[in-house]
Amino acid sequence: MRIIHPHPVQGRQNFIGVVFVDGVATVDELHPETVTALGQHGYVIEPEMVAPGVKAPSRRSRNRGRSPDPVVEDFATVEIADGSVVGDGSSIVTLHTDGTATAES
Repeated sequence: MRIIHPHPVQGRQNFIGVVFVDGVATVDELHPETVTALGQHGYVIEPEMVAPGVKAPSRRSRNRGRSPDPVVEDFATVEIADGSVVGDGSSIVTLHTDGTATAES
């Protein structure tokens, strides 16, 4: 999620353990009390947005030298407005402004 500082400045700022760079912080998760405190002090919290029909990519742990197999990352599949599905979970899907999508291997 993205957090927007109510009084952004260039450089680093720190508020209750959240580090802002040029007025913006990006974090995976926050304790509920931290969310409350940020809200009370005027910070804007933007939840991570996922486009409709997009399955968020899953992450697989790195091998850390235990196996010669390459690291595998999964990608999204996208269902566009006409109901067609683009992508197979192993390709990059590009959404276009005209409502279409293409997959790259």
